[in-house]
Amino acid sequence: MFYYLTHTSNNARLSKNEKILLDSILVLAKILNMFTYEKTKRLNEAKKIAKMLKALSSPIRLLIVCLLVDREKNVSELINEIGTTMGNISQHLRVLENSSILISRKDGNKVFYSIKHRSIIKFIEGIKQLCEGR
Repeated sequence: MFYYLTHTSNNARLSKNEKILLDSILVLAKILNMFTYEKTKRLNEAKKIAKMLKALSSPIRLLIVCLLVDREKNVSELINEIGTTMGNISQHLRVLENSSILISRKDGNKVFYSIKHRSIIKFIEGIKQLCEGR
């Protein structure tokens, strides 16, 4: 019905008041669509942030990110500093990469990891200050 009113020649038969009402309905529909889009966009952003926070909720993953604050490191360096197995560290690195916290690059047979966004470092530093009671 709405499409029929807005896209057919029948709207030429509408009175002036009916056309005003139809124009108002069209404006409201556009506004409603805009709010629905914004709501969906905000929800998607919240889901992405929740995924990142969930990834950082593991002590080992948080430690990995903290170890990468100063510079990129390869898997062997991370294993030596954390003291865990290759399989374990690989799983944690995959989660951090999938949640857009880390990026990797391959150099020969070594894979190097670094923090994708510097804002992650600021976030972690802020949390550390909260934990230290500053």
